[in-house]
Order: sequence, then C-alpha cells, then structure tokens
Amino acid sequence: MKSIFEFLIICGVVTILCGSTARADVTCPPKPAAPVNIIWGSDNIKYDFSRSQSQMDNMNNDTQSPYGNNAKTHVGGLMKGGISVQSQVQVATMTYPRARQMCQWVDRVDVNIKIDPTIYISRDHKPGSCRHKAIMEHEMKHIYTDREIVKKYVPIIQSALSKAVVDIGIVGPKDMRDQARYQKQINDYIAREVKNINTKLNTERRQRQQAIDSRQEYDRVAAMCKN
Repeated sequence: MKSIFEFLIICGVVTILCGSTARADVTCPPKPAAPVNIIWGSDNIKYDFSRSQSQMDNMNNDTQSPYGNNAKTHVGGLMKGGISVQSQVQVATMTYPRARQMCQWVDRVDVNIKIDPTIYISRDHKPGSCRHKAIMEHEMKHIYTDREIVKKYVPIIQSALSKAVVDIGIVGPKDMRDQARYQKQINDYIAREVKNINTKLNTERRQRQQAIDSRQEYDRVAAMCKN
C-alpha cells in the first residue's frame, strides 16, 4: 500500500483584447466566481498472484508490522497504489494594449482524483484457498478505506478551492509586462491550497491504513485458516 498524492497546475490563458485611449480609463470588470469541477473515480483493481513468498517479503510496505521489528513475519499480501490528484487551472487575461494594462482572474479549475490499486498475494496461497480468500478480504479493506477518504475529501477540496478562487478575485489593472508574474502568483496560490489539503489527506490516510494493519486484525486473518 503506497500513498501517492500528486498535483499538477497547468495554466491555460484566455486572452481578450480591449481598446483603451488612456491609462486612467482602464478598469477590471467584475466576473462571476470560476467553477471548480471535481471528477473522481477508481481504476479497476489489478491483481498480481505471481510473486514468491521471498519476493513478497522484500516488497516495500508503507505500514509497520504490529509485531515489531524483531519478529520474523511473512508478507502474504499487499495493496499498493494510491490517491492521485491532478488540478488544471485556467487563467483568463483581459488586455488593454493602448494603455498597456491588463486584468486577470481564474476562469476555471478542474480537479481529477483517481485511485489506482493493485493487490498482490503470494503464489504460495493459491486462488480459491482459504488463505487466499482471507488475505484478499483483508487487502480489500485498504481499498475501501481509500475510497472512503476520497469521498470525504472531495467536498473539502471543493470548498477550499472555491474559497481560493474568491480570494484571488480580479487581479488588476496591472502593467501588461507583469502578466506572467501575476499569472504565476495565481497558480502558486491554488497550488498551496492543494498542497495543504494533500498534507491533511495523507496524514489521515496513513493513520487509517495503519489501523487496518493491527495485530488484532493480523491474528484474526491468521486464525481463519488454521484448520
């Protein structure tokens, strides 16, 4: 199980040219708050039952063994993958060439959130066997938890980015020569909001995933197939 939470800010510029005879005449017209569109989903679960027990033992695991570092244990199964977030921000620019002034605002924010899970189970536990079924049930708990976290954070992301758009408002009028600089400031502002949410999401995700890999849970799974 691996936590991945990425963000990508891509700025598309919509440019509107307006004539103006004097710098004093330049004003930035009010604009409605830009929409924040969020689409989320989970890829189909991928499965890998080809690895030996020794290969499974050497795979990286983001959660810690509840039995401690000195205990000799084997990894029968793992869920790897994560939650990725990609954000695209479109900034609109209205320019007044004669006055050499411009206005900018966020025109649109698109957020795509995706879960990309893969379940690994050692080939020592054949599909259909009690051990295979028990491990599969446990690993599915990790996937369900990721889905619950995304559902929880979708409205949090929506609210935070909608507020950020309002806080940014209309930038200008500013000197046209500073267009790239102000455009970067807008992108950086949105990026900081995404990063802040990313930190909170990852912290909660680690805690909840670690809670699944408890000693009580491991002992329960092991006891399912003693006979």
